[in-house]
Amino acid sequence: MPFKLLALDVDGTLLRSDGTISARTRESLSRALSNGVTLAIATGRRKRTAEPILQQLDLPHYLVASQGAVVWHDDQIVSHAHLPREGARRALQHIEALNMSAVMFANAHQPETIWITGSWQTNQRLEVYTQRHRDLLRELTDDALDHDPIEIVVFDTMDRLEALSARLTGDAPSHLSAEPPDQNGPLWRVIFSRNQFTAGGAVEVVGPDTSKASGLQAVCNRIACTRDEVLAFGDNINDVEMLAFAGKGVCMANGTADARAAADSEAPSNDEDGIAVVLEELGLA
Repeated sequence: MPFKLLALDVDGTLLRSDGTISARTRESLSRALSNGVTLAIATGRRKRTAEPILQQLDLPHYLVASQGAVVWHDDQIVSHAHLPREGARRALQHIEALNMSAVMFANAHQPETIWITGSWQTNQRLEVYTQRHRDLLRELTDDALDHDPIEIVVFDTMDRLEALSARLTGDAPSHLSAEPPDQNGPLWRVIFSRNQFTAGGAVEVVGPDTSKASGLQAVCNRIACTRDEVLAFGDNINDVEMLAFAGKGVCMANGTADARAAADSEAPSNDEDGIAVVLEELGLA
């Protein structure tokens, strides 16, 4: 099967456990591109935090960022699927009802801003996060939702995150609903990553149509590629839709059960040059 698009998750897939990209992996990717394959980096990271990895990679690429909410090419937004502002308002009500704090990333077309809400100073994980991104932080104000945001992220203890995830997905009783009043469809999608983040899990609230798969579809539309011509690598819950979407989805040996179930095959781990091994076996590198 010929492949036109190669899609790679970053953390746990492209990156080794020490945060680097192996020489073998980079060289195999370079050879694949020389053979006419287009590269897409598909990550939960936003553009700013993906850039150090992209600089390390130093290869032409599309960037499917923020779980697929924004697709970039040459610093231009080519597609986006933001969280509807009404969904953001109601999700924040759920979060506040549980006395939890959150960060919300501003619309990708606006100056980069991270809005923060709740008693975040008492949340140790959030306090660490704010120290790393202090230059972008703003206390949540009414005008924060003048535009649809990219997403909302909540860092907390696992039991509190489980309660929030259940509430947002409608599995727990609530005076609010995850459905809009007209019942035409959900206002949001919840991604509960239990081990995606260095310091533990997180609940992410994204647009109802946001996923790495939808981001890859936008790339396919630009390069005249069918989903059968997509080769995707991933390892975690936020890669499930991408792995299922691709003509060939490959889960890393270090991947989760969810990712493994969605994939067509398994590669050696991210610390064993799994991407390079598969590319070489397929004759792409």
